[in-house]
Amino acid sequence: MEEITNLIIFSFNGSNFDDFKSYFYKLIKNKKKNKYSSYDNLDDCYDLFKELVESMYSIHGRDITKNNIKKYMLTSNCDYITRSNNLREKVISSKKFMIFLCKKSIDQEVDKIIDKYEFDKEKDFLEDICKDIYLLSDDRNLGKIQVARCLIRMEYGDYSTITRNNGLREKAYNGINSKDIIKLIKDSLNIDKEIKLEKLYELYADYIDKQYNS
Repeated sequence: MEEITNLIIFSFNGSNFDDFKSYFYKLIKNKKKNKYSSYDNLDDCYDLFKELVESMYSIHGRDITKNNIKKYMLTSNCDYITRSNNLREKVISSKKFMIFLCKKSIDQEVDKIIDKYEFDKEKDFLEDICKDIYLLSDDRNLGKIQVARCLIRMEYGDYSTITRNNGLREKAYNGINSKDIIKLIKDSLNIDKEIKLEKLYELYADYIDKQYNS
C-alpha cells in the first residue's frame, strides 16, 4: 500500500516515464531487500543455540550433541533435537535458526559453549566447597583462614584439608581440577589482572565470608 501511494505521488510530480520506471524498480528492489533484511542479523538465535547445546550435552555428552546438531542441519529431521525444555518446538518454529546453523562451525561453537558450561559449573562447585569449609568454624576469621589454606593446598593437588563429611573431599577431588583454581578464583572475583596469590586467596576468603555476613 505504501509503495502504491509513493508511485501516485511521484506520477503527479511532473516526472517523465523513464524517471517513473526507474523509481518503480527502485521501490521493488527496496521491498525485496526489506523482506530478507531480518535474516541478516542472526544474533538472537545464539541464546537458543546455547540453550540447546547445554541441554543436549547434559543428557548425551559432547560427541552426540555435536553429531545430532549437524545431522539436524543437514537433514532438517527434528528427531535429532531434544524435546527437553520444549527445545524441539522452539527450534522448529524459528525461521532463522537453520540459517544460523549453516553459518556456524558447529564443532567449534559447541566446544566453546560446553567448555564455558563446564567452567561455570566448576566455579560454582568451588564456591560450594569453600562455603562448607567456612561454615565448619564458628569463628569468622578462622573460617576465612581455613578457606584460604584449602585453596592453597588444592592448587598443589592436595585435597587432604577438605573434610570427608558428606563426601566433600571426594567431590572436590573429582569436580575441581587443581590447575583451574586460580582461573576459577579470578573469574569469581572479576579480576583480570596479575595479582599476588596470597592476596588472591585472601580476597576469595573475604568473598565467601560476605555470603553470610553482608
